[in-house]
Amino acid sequence: MRNSKYVAHWVEGALECLNQTVGGLQSESSQHSQRIEQIREDSKLIAIPVREQKVECLMEEKIQEVWGAMMRELANLKDYVKQWAESEQCNRNEAIDALSRELQESKTFLWKEVENLRADLEDVQSRLGCQETEICNHHADIRDIKHVQAKCRKFRP
Repeated sequence: MRNSKYVAHWVEGALECLNQTVGGLQSESSQHSQRIEQIREDSKLIAIPVREQKVECLMEEKIQEVWGAMMRELANLKDYVKQWAESEQCNRNEAIDALSRELQESKTFLWKEVENLRADLEDVQSRLGCQETEICNHHADIRDIKHVQAKCRKFRP
């Protein structure tokens, strides 16, 4: 139970980190979009067509750079999430294996205890049988002694 709480806490932290990273990327993308829009607006003010072509070419290059950076960051984020998921699966499997081993050991121990108790119970039953036989024999002996005493009292003057 403690291990699953740890895993849940770790997952929650990882998700929070991922949400923050995605939020940061969205904010950065929005800033880049605003910057690109500003550059476009500024480029409209340039009257010379050659300069417009250069500015548009530069803008396209910048857009491609920003897009590439975003894609690289997204790929890194995907790799991180994949590694984290694999690590968590490994941790879960190890925890399940440890729990299975512990349960098997407990089961083996309990079966041994049951067998020991069964043997002890059979021993007690055997001793009780012997004692019961002895008591019956003693009871018969006492009855015989009382009978002999009663006969002896009759013969005494």
